[in-house]
This record gives sequence, structure tokens and C-alpha cells, in this order.
Amino acid sequence: MLFTLLACRSPQTSFSNSHYSNEIDVASNYQIAWQDLLKQEEENYLVFVYSEWCNNCHDIWDDVISFVNQKAITLYFVDINRSINNIPISADIESTYGAKEVGEISIMGTPTILEIFNGVLFANVGGKQACLNLLSEKRLNIGL
Repeated sequence: MLFTLLACRSPQTSFSNSHYSNEIDVASNYQIAWQDLLKQEEENYLVFVYSEWCNNCHDIWDDVISFVNQKAITLYFVDINRSINNIPISADIESTYGAKEVGEISIMGTPTILEIFNGVLFANVGGKQACLNLLSEKRLNIGL
């Protein structure tokens, strides 16, 4: 579980590079603050927690943006570098399932995808492959 944290070192490229400029626009449109994690209007949505310095976040960025562009389920973005509050990091993410308050939620590191259903944390997955698996599962469930 520490691999997720250790793998997030400074990348060769930045999200601000021209390769990512259109994708950053998409992410900016869906950017939320950590403290607003459970306050979105949709009944069911996903939240991608990322950092510009995370190599694994860069590796799956195109997949995440593709998912957003499919508009199957809303996916919001939380940049941990811009978060006003500190985002708790913990290996014990399973205990966060069912959380109804943002103070009860922690992540393993970046990348992480959280699923919120009716204002309650339904899924909390960390790491490149786990995030890709969750996006694939959502696509299958929706029939994409």
C-alpha cells in the first residue's frame, strides 16, 4: 500500500504542458474542494483525487478524461496540492466505506477514485490499476 505513495514522485511532464491543456480544461470544469466531497447534487458520482507530481496519475490521466467525456456518470476532480484542508492518508481505507462526513474519509495516496452514492462513501480505491478497474467496471455497468 505504500507503493502508491512512493510511486508519486515528480514526473518528467506536468499537467500544465500543452499535451494536457484540453484535459486540464475538462478537469477544471469538474474541480471540487476536498471539504465538498460529499456535497455534490448528483445521487451517484465519482471523485478522482490526483496530484500533478504523481506519475501514476499521469499514466491514467487520458483514461480518466475519456471517462469524463463519455458523460456516463459525473466524475469530479480533487487536486491534493490545491486542497485547503489536509487530506488524510491512511492504509485503512476499508474503514471509510459508509462514511457520511468528509472527516471520516482518508485515501491511500494518489491516484484515488472515490464513489459517492446518496451522500455516502460507497467505494474508495487507490493505485493506478485499482482506479482503472473501477472505471472499467462503471463502463460495463452502464453499457459503454
